[in-house]
Amino acid sequence: MGAWAPKAEQVAMSNYFNDKSQVDTFLTSFKAKIQDSLNALYNGFNELKAEGFNVDAVEPMGAIYLTIKIDYIGKTTEDGQVLKDSADVNFYLIKEAGAALVPFSAFGNEDSMPWFRASVGACTLQDIKDMLPRIKKALSKLK
Repeated sequence: MGAWAPKAEQVAMSNYFNDKSQVDTFLTSFKAKIQDSLNALYNGFNELKAEGFNVDAVEPMGAIYLTIKIDYIGKTTEDGQVLKDSADVNFYLIKEAGAALVPFSAFGNEDSMPWFRASVGACTLQDIKDMLPRIKKALSKLK
């Protein structure tokens, strides 16, 4: 983009950042919402695991990301496509569940690694609650 924010916007942000109380209130609320979203995603994957799905999740440790294992490489879709690697699993979940993740292979790991990074930064808590049953349904279809 390469463009500076308009001066009026810069002045408004400067005034906002000078109001420590207002910034602290916003950050406290924002951080709580992010943590609620991370916890919902983490708990949802633990529930799937408890139900026998071959998934796992690492307890949230900050930021906006959750590390998730979805070990369905080698499974077959209803239309006969074999999920050959983590990218196939990801594209299957995009198509079937409307959920996009980042395979660890994007960070230089093997395509056969069934671990993904999920971001809650652009999702609401309700988005996550709505997504979990779709993931369950999509994984249930695999053979």
